[in-house]
Amino acid sequence: MQYVPYQNGVFRKALPDTQGVPSGAILHFLRTMETHQVDIQSLYIFCNGYELVGANRKPYTADTPRRIYSAAKALTGLAVLFAVQEGLLSLDTRIAELFPEQVPEVDSEVQKRRIEMLTIRHLMTMTTGHDRDTFRPILNGTRSVEAFLQEPLDFEPGTHFLYNNGVPHILGMAVERTAGMNYIEYLRPRLLEPLKIFCTVEKTEKGELEGSRTVCTAEGFAKLTLFYLQEGMWNGQQLLDPALVRAAGSYQVPSGRCSSISFMHEDQFAGYGYQVWRNTREGYRLDGGRSQFGFIFPEKSLAIVCNAIEEDSGLIPRILWETMYPAIAEADAEAASCEGYQALNEYLQAWSCSPHLAGHPYQRDDYYDCQYTLEENPYGIKALSLHWENEKNEMQKTNEANENLPEITLTAENGTACTVRCGLRGEWEENEAFPPMPRENDRLNQIFGITKPVYRVSGGWASDFCFVFQVRASDWMDYHTFYCRFNGDRLSLSIESNMEKLSHIRKRIPMKPREYTDRPIEGIRSLQNV
Repeated sequence: MQYVPYQNGVFRKALPDTQGVPSGAILHFLRTMETHQVDIQSLYIFCNGYELVGANRKPYTADTPRRIYSAAKALTGLAVLFAVQEGLLSLDTRIAELFPEQVPEVDSEVQKRRIEMLTIRHLMTMTTGHDRDTFRPILNGTRSVEAFLQEPLDFEPGTHFLYNNGVPHILGMAVERTAGMNYIEYLRPRLLEPLKIFCTVEKTEKGELEGSRTVCTAEGFAKLTLFYLQEGMWNGQQLLDPALVRAAGSYQVPSGRCSSISFMHEDQFAGYGYQVWRNTREGYRLDGGRSQFGFIFPEKSLAIVCNAIEEDSGLIPRILWETMYPAIAEADAEAASCEGYQALNEYLQAWSCSPHLAGHPYQRDDYYDCQYTLEENPYGIKALSLHWENEKNEMQKTNEANENLPEITLTAENGTACTVRCGLRGEWEENEAFPPMPRENDRLNQIFGITKPVYRVSGGWASDFCFVFQVRASDWMDYHTFYCRFNGDRLSLSIESNMEKLSHIRKRIPMKPREYTDRPIEGIRSLQNV
């Protein structure tokens, strides 16, 4: 195993082709993602002790906070392994012995026996014996461990796999019980500070850390994945026993179909380790909702890490197996393809989440600088106007191509107007304010800890009469795309959230029934020269 040095905020780098990962295969992977409309936001590739790719798609950066969802189970798992290393507990420690005051009284002798035999190992491998997820009972219960143990253990512990989102909550509490501090504070000097990982975890109303609300940066998530690949080694220091890390990524239990996952994909049948999934091809992965992946291939000294907003959790693994993975070979310093790397580098330099649109229309029409009054709508937008090359504004900002950047003014029902600047040609403009939009599924989308959000806007013209812009808020995972179709004195406005779009193109039921009509919002020109 060769280790990736990280000095002064930079990983040691090498060209992908020299390490057996063809640049053309990486580009094929990314272009296939684009074809499938996957909203991938970052890509990191490490191999043979080098960073081959470290890219973030505009407007995101290496330091942008984002949710990692269930990939945070791997973080909780590490906290347990550090506690095992320090002798605070063992994989065979019984939950009932850790929390004797929260063991519920049950009538069934079978249930009583199963509760008494339940161990940390059973939780780490998701084989507690439950046949339904315990997450909601834990959140709603007065005492979390008691609520967890009160749920029926339908199987003998260790004999039945169920992907159980309540498990990492109890593991975190086990670390806190033995270490005297919550698992993030416990990990801070042992993992987070040595690796320089920014990480926060929101607490529940009971004051307990709730792992699915973990916020991390793209680079932080990449470092976490790399720490697993390097078997607990970081910058020449062995922070965690490599045998424990190897055990975590090894096949521990089969992961057959389970009632807690609605749409299981191929890689969810490959087995489970300690809070990480096994891959069908080889290795294992950190796996978070909406496609946060840290693929680890110990045999190849390789890790591939990406963040995305994609509801089909099997799509990115499938694209990886079909594109990049088959092309990976042995490292060969003579195999560098300048042409292939140049094409990849050019692609990544322009890599943007922005809609693919023209910078400017061919002609200036009379709908610019006009206010359109909108019919009543669920978004609370009363009026809209689009400004371009406004002669009144001598300080109007331009982009690198010396094009004036369009500005959109949105007026709320209470009369408050907000003007935002829109980037063009894949670039994004940051704005301090945007009218409040309806936000669905707050628990799923909220990026916790951001008190003053920034609104990044990018767009362009689909035609001379159709202006499209997208808004991404720094405190929200989902985003909205606005389609403004002008026709004389009329405006037809369509607003689409990403979750809504994915429910259509993936043919999946949205995570929350959509409350807003598919019919465009109609408007009529009311003021000129605004």
